[in-house]
Amino acid sequence: MPPTYWMITDRNKQSDGLGSDRAKLSFWVSDQPGLDQFNNWTSVTRKQFKDELIAAGQNFPLILDPAKHEDQKHVTFFVHGFNNTWDDAARRYESICRNLYQGLDGLGICILFNWPSDGSKL
Repeated sequence: MPPTYWMITDRNKQSDGLGSDRAKLSFWVSDQPGLDQFNNWTSVTRKQFKDELIAAGQNFPLILDPAKHEDQKHVTFFVHGFNNTWDDAARRYESICRNLYQGLDGLGICILFNWPSDGSKL
């Protein structure tokens, strides 16, 4: 079974969450709600993340009828705003997943990209 939640981040890792400094990309998955609790995330390698994402996409239905393209599943990236902490972004991401990406009518897979904007628009 593929993970429910996916995250890529270039924030530094701290003991209780993600910090506000840049670091190398890291990859995370979770099956537990409460995504603003850092211990609910599991670190995985880039290869594990990629392989699990490809495997999850293999479960997407093949839609050949152009009239039914609204039934197609998608992989979407959610990139939070420029003045958000990691846990604020995780809460918003969890809400988006719950409302749009879960269940039989879900849109597919949503991946959180969590970045340390430090209040900068750039």
